[in-house]
Amino acid sequence: MFSKLTQNLTQRCNDTEMREVFKARDQSRLEAAQIEQLKREAHDKFMSDPSATQAEFERLWPQLCTDLAHFRRKYSNHVGVA
Repeated sequence: MFSKLTQNLTQRCNDTEMREVFKARDQSRLEAAQIEQLKREAHDKFMSDPSATQAEFERLWPQLCTDLAHFRRKYSNHVGVA
């Protein structure tokens, strides 16, 4: 009896842990997709300048991404900022 109870409890804990793992994985995929979208949009805007180069964008992208993420966190409670 105790063994069956322990087994059921263990299975429920494992199920809960797996749901959390799947949720975290889905969230990571969503964040990765959002970053890729942001990169495409930033790239398009950046490259609209006739003097811009792909190499320059790739060199600057990590800092641009950091700055944009900081801006979004700082102003996310303001109207019109997603």
